[in-house]
Amino acid sequence: LLREQADSRLHRPDEVSAAFDAPVLTTVPRHRALKRHVPFPDLPPEVAEAYRMLQANLRYGRGDRVRTVLVTSARSQEGKTTTLVNLARLMASSGERVVALDFDLRRAQLHTRLGVAREPGLTDVFVRHQEVAAVTRATSVPNLSVITAGPLPPNPPADNYALLRRVSLDLRGLPPTPDEVRAFATDSDPAAYEKMVD
Repeated sequence: LLREQADSRLHRPDEVSAAFDAPVLTTVPRHRALKRHVPFPDLPPEVAEAYRMLQANLRYGRGDRVRTVLVTSARSQEGKTTTLVNLARLMASSGERVVALDFDLRRAQLHTRLGVAREPGLTDVFVRHQEVAAVTRATSVPNLSVITAGPLPPNPPADNYALLRRVSLDLRGLPPTPDEVRAFATDSDPAAYEKMVD
């Protein structure tokens, strides 16, 4: 009993929801297929259904249209990139224009998972002042584009929130249907985005 009272960790979705006063959009079950980066069409049914539920909750769970989704966690190796890739592929396959962004500048993986070169990317936007459109590249998945991390900078930006906001706003101006662009981002440090949930 004392051990349970001293345990402040969150174990169930309802505990997470109560602690943060926010709904749990989905719960993705642990499965070795996720560690092996199995393509979405080949995922076990229960895993694929969890991502479909996430897609549905993002699309219909709010009154306003969700344009930017931040995928983050408190620690590394918790499945941020896997979640981002599966969600982005799923939404792109349903006809939405999706741009996946990799803000994990030190441990970038998105370029590998989507089969593109790491450069050019985000660091070219804030170091070399390139336009966002110039570093946005198509992938092999229809409707899915990517902005990779780019070359590792000597001093990564301190304010990732400002960079994400700028890139997200620029993405809305991409032709031909800016109102249909969804931006997705992944990063290893949630503290950099506290302003987004204030």
